[in-house]
Amino acid sequence: GRVKPAAAAGRREQSILYIAAEYRAAELRAKKHEHNFEARHASGYFSRVWSVHPVADLVGAEKGKIHLIRFTPKQLVIEGVAELLKLPRFLLPLNFLLSQARLLALLRRLVRKHDISVIAATDPFLSGLLALAVSRMTGKPLVIRIGGNYAELHREAGALAMPRLIPSYRMQTAIARFVLRRADLVAGNNRSNLGWAIANGARKHNAIIPISGNVQRTHLRPPEERTKGSETFRALGVPFGAPALIYVGRLLKLKQTDEALRAMALVMDEEPSAIGILAGEGPMRGELQALATSLGVGDRIYFTGQISQEDLSEIIRHCISVSPLTGLSLIECGLGGSPPVGYDRDWQADPPRTRILPDNHRRPRRSGLRRSGTVLRSA
Repeated sequence: GRVKPAAAAGRREQSILYIAAEYRAAELRAKKHEHNFEARHASGYFSRVWSVHPVADLVGAEKGKIHLIRFTPKQLVIEGVAELLKLPRFLLPLNFLLSQARLLALLRRLVRKHDISVIAATDPFLSGLLALAVSRMTGKPLVIRIGGNYAELHREAGALAMPRLIPSYRMQTAIARFVLRRADLVAGNNRSNLGWAIANGARKHNAIIPISGNVQRTHLRPPEERTKGSETFRALGVPFGAPALIYVGRLLKLKQTDEALRAMALVMDEEPSAIGILAGEGPMRGELQALATSLGVGDRIYFTGQISQEDLSEIIRHCISVSPLTGLSLIECGLGGSPPVGYDRDWQADPPRTRILPDNHRRPRRSGLRRSGTVLRSA
């Protein structure tokens, strides 16, 4: 049910400082995915929200300045930077530390000035360290949200949560344990994610809070009401009517986008008319384009870049979704009637399902993509 706003429930207004190294305000507006930030109000429980991106310049923001952006009348976005000062490149680590110290001082002042109720972070790494520091400086409770089973990701794909800032898995794990042991509440997106957190030190209060509340409203329309598919395909420069496989998400190693592309190539070997769509942007784009060419499907893979949620809601009903590891986007694709093909790991295997495999089936060395009980060899 809908949570009553704090004022209506007779309590003092609740507010939250939300640190997340994921999306910038400009990126969400371009995608028309504003609800991702709006959901941080928790259906009105938090009357005011301060959303913080600690290193926004690493994903396109201007360097040298901390930006304060009025996102809505009740939500302020603070975009910090990794390089606040104009220092030589060999002093980049020092620049980073000084920049984060400046951001930390600003957050401490905001929490004290506005008597913010709760400090939260969407990962136990950089965001978690900052949130822990603000919590200890101000005496406010600390909530850490877990969006991945990071041990499984590293074991299966060699992926790190923040490879540019924390290039060592051992260091990543040590930081996570340091933060999780001191959190007042640890919330996993699903049982797999929460299980990782508990195994790495979450000791006090734990909960599962699904990410489905972040779904943009356009995805809640019934599939049959989405009638602009053909024109949306044309606007994106993608042929309409062919069997289409789609990956939706950032083009990151963490998301194993290359595995999605390899799976698409396997299907194209069997079905010459099939095409693949990679809907998203990220640092792997050039590498993925080269991979598509090497697999002989370069002319049948379409990189759309970042597209709006409205356009996405229109095209997914005409596609099969390929998801090595995506969260919110896989939910959105399912709401659009797109049959999913996913790895049997993380939340995609939650709750566990019975595999429909012959007794003599030999499982691939790395988990394969599966649809209707069939494993597709992707490595």
